[in-house]
Amino acid sequence: MSGSDFTICLMTVKHVNDVRQWLMNSFLIDEPLNQRLQFDLSGKPQDFMDYTTQQAVRGRCSFVTIDSVTNKTVDFILNELQSRNGVDGDTGDEFE
Repeated sequence: MSGSDFTICLMTVKHVNDVRQWLMNSFLIDEPLNQRLQFDLSGKPQDFMDYTTQQAVRGRCSFVTIDSVTNKTVDFILNELQSRNGVDGDTGDEFE
């Protein structure tokens, strides 16, 4: 992309909608198993996306890449903390 400048920043609540949209449009719909079996995904992965993005924001270790010219999210990486200070812990968050 000529003329673009990118900024990588910590994922916050303001990025959640962009990340959810990317997950739905770029990953869940284009995922090979879904392409083969043609699942009806309308509304069903919402619990998964809610949980994933909440954990990403809460864990403070996920990042987004922002196009500085358009101010749009162009990429992201979701990370999850398995433990803090060497202590494994269950957050109590669950989804079906």
